[in-house]
Amino acid sequence: MKIEKSQEALKREKKIADLEQQIKRTQTTLKSLKTRLANTQTRIEEIQREFFRKTERIKNKWLEVTRQITQLTEKLRNDQRLLQDERALIEGLYQALVLEGQEAMPPLDSPDIDYSQTEDKARFQDLFESFKIEPDSSDQREIRKIYLGLSKRFHPDRARNDNEKKQYHELQQQINDAYQTHDIQALLDLERFFAEPESPVKGVSTIDLLDAQITGLKNQLQALKQQQKRLSKEIKQLRNSDLGNMLTMVDGMERYGASMDEGLGLSMMEDMVGLLERLKSALESTQKEGKISPDLIEIQTELNSPSPFDLYDEFFEDDLYGDGMAPYFWDDEFSEFEENPNPKFPVGTPVRIDRKFEIYYIDDKDIKYTFDGKGLSGVISDTLLDGDGLPFYYVQLDIPSMNRLPGDYVRLHTDMFSSLEVEDEKVLGHAKKYKKDSPEKVFGAYREILYQHLFHYLPVDQKKRLRQILLAFPGQTDEVNWLACFEEQLPLPFTARVKEVSQYPKPGQKVKVIQYGGYSDEVRIQVLIQAGQNRVQLLPLAELEGIGSSPVGQLLDDYLAWFELMM
Repeated sequence: MKIEKSQEALKREKKIADLEQQIKRTQTTLKSLKTRLANTQTRIEEIQREFFRKTERIKNKWLEVTRQITQLTEKLRNDQRLLQDERALIEGLYQALVLEGQEAMPPLDSPDIDYSQTEDKARFQDLFESFKIEPDSSDQREIRKIYLGLSKRFHPDRARNDNEKKQYHELQQQINDAYQTHDIQALLDLERFFAEPESPVKGVSTIDLLDAQITGLKNQLQALKQQQKRLSKEIKQLRNSDLGNMLTMVDGMERYGASMDEGLGLSMMEDMVGLLERLKSALESTQKEGKISPDLIEIQTELNSPSPFDLYDEFFEDDLYGDGMAPYFWDDEFSEFEENPNPKFPVGTPVRIDRKFEIYYIDDKDIKYTFDGKGLSGVISDTLLDGDGLPFYYVQLDIPSMNRLPGDYVRLHTDMFSSLEVEDEKVLGHAKKYKKDSPEKVFGAYREILYQHLFHYLPVDQKKRLRQILLAFPGQTDEVNWLACFEEQLPLPFTARVKEVSQYPKPGQKVKVIQYGGYSDEVRIQVLIQAGQNRVQLLPLAELEGIGSSPVGQLLDDYLAWFELMM
């Protein structure tokens, strides 16, 4: 005989399923964040190592050639075959190209030093330590609690045989690594993977067991959300640091066909060493022939322009991995643009990309791809000149061109995907047969394409709901679509709970939403809430969650998924 479950049990089972779904979604986000952080760190480290290796080679080369120039200059100072003015020319070149450069160069006592043995090597390994976000005391207690339970269970001394001892030792390594990096997701995964089936407890009701399970899942979700916040903040801090600016600049240079050497100024430093080698060769010729070399006069003429060694202060800093990084990793001129007063293609001109045009993008795993933009068409939306006075265009793509873009490209650029940057004017041509659609139609197609690709990682049901909400009126903004949805599915007033991210009202407090209070780019939709008897205030809607398994909760979860993507 089949025993029907009570409504209370069914409600709790649904809550458990909802929590498990939220945990799964948060784990997916965490995995993506970890991959992004690891890839960013690896890329920065690669650039740092390459930069250090090349600068060491340039500095060693510089030391050797300046040593030879010094010896030659000392001999020529008293060479009676040369006129006094000729000796003065040599002295002047020596002062300008050797002594001024020597003042800016960092000390390098041992050119053959093993970098792996130095204190700087340890600093290099700990390059990202300052960006790590420590968990607060309650999170740390939760992490330690799980860590101690796993450590005790899988201690090698508890193994029953040698094979199991080896397995326990490997597991202990994973547990220790996760604990050291505050990776509660990894600890929870291990705990869940090795969980033993729970036996019914005598005297404990099914409802109590379900409640205990709900409490456990809530604690897990909160811990994972906190880790998500820490990782997001760590990535943001890293990307906004000098190291992040360096990565952005190098990737930008490579995107447009320039090498890392050019981006970091190493090519210029090579040119400077080349100038010193020319000076050395000219001095050798002067000593051998007993008369001034024409190359010395040519070098002197070049030096009448600002000395290239003024740049030593920018490129050779004592603190290679500290705050001194900014001068040679970022140039304000790189981001300076001005309006183009006489563009070949004025704003509003229909254009088409007539030549091969590589467009770069990365996928969710930060793997770089390119696709050929030849054949894309649209209308010029802005015309600029870059720091070198070269033309730079923004093209607002038409509907067929937007449909050609890869999904990963759309996800990377989100709401900016339809605006294409073109800095090579030669690839553009006039679009002879151009069908101009109405702005409303283009905007509607743009939103349909955006939301066709943007929610790919979400559960199928949630993806479907979000598209229904945001494309109910394709030609209208997200704000209009959300408010229309709320008016139909979430009539005012309604009750919600404040999430842990809010400072006031306090987390967990129930509030009544009495009015929608506007929209901003910073927080998107705001609501007017009533907390307690009389207190009324504005609060971002993203800081609220539903109570229990109500439709309010599902709709607010959907809104939050959209909010996190757009922000």
